[in-house]
Amino acid sequence: MDSSWTRLAALVVCLALVAVGSVRYSSSSPARPAAKAAKAAAPPPAAPRAPSAVRTWMRGMTLEQKAAQLIFVPFNGAAPNTRSREYRRYVRLVRDVGIGGLVLVNWSNGRVIQRAEPYELAAFVNRMQR
Repeated sequence: MDSSWTRLAALVVCLALVAVGSVRYSSSSPARPAAKAAKAAAPPPAAPRAPSAVRTWMRGMTLEQKAAQLIFVPFNGAAPNTRSREYRRYVRLVRDVGIGGLVLVNWSNGRVIQRAEPYELAAFVNRMQR
């Protein structure tokens, strides 16, 4: 199972690098050739700097941990029994894999859309945060 997460992490990183490399700066209005040359010579705008605590935290993470932070797992808000396979799966993903988070989704029961019960949802999220 670890090798599949490693492959997934490598895929996410590769896709991110491809996306960053394919970004092009373009102007919506036509410019004169001299203005284009001046724009090409100007350096790109600097990216905003993250606070020092964030930079320190990121330096301490491995590439696999950084890629895992990009992954979010859907859940329906119903708190599974702590002895169930589903609950153990969530605990493993949060604790061992280090996923970025859980996304609450509603589920359909035929024609009716089921929504999460607030107390049950809060109890589950609190357990996952611990």
